Parts: sequence; C-alpha cells; structure tokens
Amino acid sequence: MHKRSVPSGKTLGIRGNRCACLTADLHIGGASRILKRTNKAILNAQAQLVSSEKKREALEVRTHIARDVHDQLGSELTKLVMLSGEAKAMAQTIFQPINCCYC
Repeated sequence: MHKRSVPSGKTLGIRGNRCACLTADLHIGGASRILKRTNKAILNAQAQLVSSEKKREALEVRTHIARDVHDQLGSELTKLVMLSGEAKAMAQTIFQPINCCYC
C-alpha cells in the first residue's frame, strides 16, 4: 500500500486519502477559524487601546490647559488684590480729611 502525506502531517494509505484530506482540511479550517477569531480579537483590542490612548492624551491636554488658566487667573487676582490695597493706602494719604474751622 502506498503512503501519501496529508496537509495535517499524517500519512495514510491511498484508500483512506480522500477522507483523510477532508478531515485534515476540516482540522486546518477549524484552526484557521480560530486564528481569524483570535486576530480579530487582537485587532479589536488594539483599536480600543488606540482609542483609549487618544482619550487619555486629550484629557492630559485639557488638564494642562486648565492648570495654566488656573495659575494665570490666580496670578492676576493676586495682582489685583495687591494693587487695590496700594490704591486704598494711597487714597488715604492723598485725600486726608481736612480739618477746617468751618465745622
């Protein structure tokens, strides 16, 4: 009986070759489906990772901008408070009540 190699790596006799090829093809087809599902799952996971990374980067930029605005606003308010205190002190020295004799 002649032996022939089958794609699955098994060797069978010629008589059983058609069934063996069909079985091997089904076996390889099943492995192919598993690989396709696995690849699809990996691609989906990569897409989710990219999306998540973009969202994280956008959040990081927004947080950085918010901190900058907060720092600038705080600085300007501090200047305003200090200048208003100086203006009040200046106003009190310049516009002192005049003690006159008309009262």
